[in-house]
Amino acid sequence: MNTRPLTDSDVLGALAGWSGGAMTYVIANVLCRKWSTAQVRRRLQDMERRGIVRRGPTSYAVQICWQTVPA
Repeated sequence: MNTRPLTDSDVLGALAGWSGGAMTYVIANVLCRKWSTAQVRRRLQDMERRGIVRRGPTSYAVQICWQTVPA
C-alpha cells in the first residue's frame, strides 16, 4: 500500500478513462492497487458528498458505479 494519501485528482484521473462510469474495484485496480478498495470507496463517498462524483446506474445489488458530475 501507498503511504501518500489518496487525493481527489488520483481518483478523477482513474475515473476519466471510463465514459459511462466505473465500479469502485475498477477504479482501485486502475490506481495499481496502491490503495485498498475500501480507501478508494471512502474517498469516492466523500467526493459524492461534495458533489464531485455521483452514483450511476448498475445492475448489481451491491457494487457501486461512479460517474463524474458534469460541470
